[in-house]
Amino acid sequence: MKPRTGHREPTHPGPLIFVQSNTATAGLGEGLADAAVVRRPVSDPRFDTALVGEEARYAAMATDNRLARRRTVALGDLSRYPIAIDVRTGTTTRELWPANAQPVAVRTTGGLDEWLTLIAAGQAVGITSEATANQNPRPGVAYRTVRDAPPISVWLVWWKDDRPPHLDELIDLTRRAYQRH
Repeated sequence: MKPRTGHREPTHPGPLIFVQSNTATAGLGEGLADAAVVRRPVSDPRFDTALVGEEARYAAMATDNRLARRRTVALGDLSRYPIAIDVRTGTTTRELWPANAQPVAVRTTGGLDEWLTLIAAGQAVGITSEATANQNPRPGVAYRTVRDAPPISVWLVWWKDDRPPHLDELIDLTRRAYQRH
């Protein structure tokens, strides 16, 4: 069957290959990916970005923490505990809380595994993206929606001077995935 005039069939180079990288550019800066999904703004002028969606913020706490019995939590509930922050790729900073309601302490970590271990041990609580909550179940860790925190912006990032083939289709596909969510 011949396509209608003006109708363009989508073309795809093949399947997407997913790479996990615990860096600020999710592997893009290290040459591991042609495009990357990030949840922190990328200010490096060598990269271009497109906003593709938003995710809710989730609290992570030990399953024996009293907050784990609730369906949702507030930022004020979490500020009573030390907050674990992944300084390399995390989306949580002290600026999330009002100046008069800062967390009692901050524990910095160097990656997701360390962050989750600290939380499972009951030494801190954390705030993360919906993706982390969905993709990283961990014995001893409970995730709950943070009802009063702003959503996290999700960006697609690529090298400005080396635009990947089919980028527009990838941006559209990613945005549609977030819209269905």
